[in-house]
Formats: sequence, structure tokens, C-alpha cells
Amino acid sequence: VPYGATAVRPGWPDLPADLRAAIVGRLGAQVIWATTATGGFTRGFAAVLDTADGDRVFVKAARLVDQRHLCDWYAHEAAIVAALPSSVPAPAVRWTLTTAGHFAVCFDAVDGAVPSLPWTAGSLAPVLAAWASAGAALAQPPRALLDVGLPALSDLLRADLSWWQEILAGRYPLPPGAAVARDHIRELAA
Repeated sequence: VPYGATAVRPGWPDLPADLRAAIVGRLGAQVIWATTATGGFTRGFAAVLDTADGDRVFVKAARLVDQRHLCDWYAHEAAIVAALPSSVPAPAVRWTLTTAGHFAVCFDAVDGAVPSLPWTAGSLAPVLAAWASAGAALAQPPRALLDVGLPALSDLLRADLSWWQEILAGRYPLPPGAAVARDHIRELAA
């Protein structure tokens, strides 16, 4: 499935009127166009909003009752982004809002597109440049970022890569198309 078609999200008109009014109030101008994000892996609201005064923002929102996990993720994302040094190429957090049974976060909008698969050298180059810039800026993370409570990279990698250990133990099947890894399972698990 192409990444740009992985999410089923509510559109701007689907949000409750009081939430839309609160967002417009924070933006300070009417929303004249909304482009719902079709990529991602949640059912939370996510869209680029264009305002009558020419501003563009990216807003995410989720219901506090039955999408609490998304609210927590969005709040954590906002805290992480706000703590990043300015040299990290990331959109700034403008504000967060809790109202009308929802949590919302607003970021600067970023122009761009999701690379098509397979990636091309032209798509990969700016991504690698952004990662190199972020890596240099975060080689010594600022105290504010550490205080957010991020897990260590080694813990993240261990969690992401532990499925090789699950395959080796026979608790998870070798994925289709990964037969080439069969002779290297022990090495991959290690």
C-alpha cells in the first residue's frame, strides 16, 4: 500500500463545530481550505489548513475519550518538537489546545511530498541531508530534550529489531520475501 493511502481520517467538515471554532480562534482567521493527510497509521484528524489571511498550518486532533492514546502521542510529539534545537530541520509547534473533548496540536506546515516507491536518488538525497543535519545538531542533545523522557536509541533499535529474535525462537514466522535472511537469522537476532 502506498504510504499516501495508509490512513482513514476525518476531514475538516467532520470535526465538531465547537472544535473547528476553537481552532479558527487560535489561528485568528477562517479556514478556507483543508487538505486531509492520507498517509500515516491513525484515525486521528491530520490536515494542512489554509487560512483567509494566507497562513498555512498542519493540525492534528484526537478525541480525549476514545482516542486518548493519540492525544498522549500528539502531546508527546509537541513536547519533543518544542525541545529540538533550532538547527534541526523540523516544523515548529505553534500551539496545543484542549477543548470540546479533543486535544489538538498545530505545527508550521511544510511543503513537500512523500517519496514514491522505490525511492530515487533525487528523493533520498534531501532525506539523508536532513538526517545528517539533525544528527549533528543532536549529537549532544539539549537538556530540554532529555527532560522530555525519550528512550535511548539502543532501546528503540532493540525493540524494532527484536522480531529477528522472535523468528529465531519460533514465535514468529519468517515474513514472505525474506527467505534470503533464513541462513542469517542467528546473526540478525544477535
